[in-house]
Amino acid sequence: MPKILIIEDDEDIRELISESLEDLNYEIITVASGKNGLDKAQKHLPDVIVCDINMPGLSGYQVLQALRQNPITVMIPFIFFTSLNSEAERAYAIKLGVNGYLSKSCTIRELKAAINKMLNL
Repeated sequence: MPKILIIEDDEDIRELISESLEDLNYEIITVASGKNGLDKAQKHLPDVIVCDINMPGLSGYQVLQALRQNPITVMIPFIFFTSLNSEAERAYAIKLGVNGYLSKSCTIRELKAAINKMLNL
């Protein structure tokens, strides 16, 4: 069963994503901060990480940078799920090594498709 780590500080969004993915038979791990997300990623080695950018403490950018510098987590597919939609934000995320970049205005179907793409399903 694929493990999906959701790093999102907004509880409502975190629960919505988690509940929306339940029908896909994934193991869902959720955390509310970048620091906890980084810790969980290193401990559980998820198959895909879905992460917001703007969070207190460690930002999504900082989480991604730390994961890309660790040989154990460098290859974990990483999707930003964010309200930041500028081309500069996307370009910076790509420079850091993000695998997917979705706006929070996307549909759950689009999020599921992006996750499945990362899992090669």
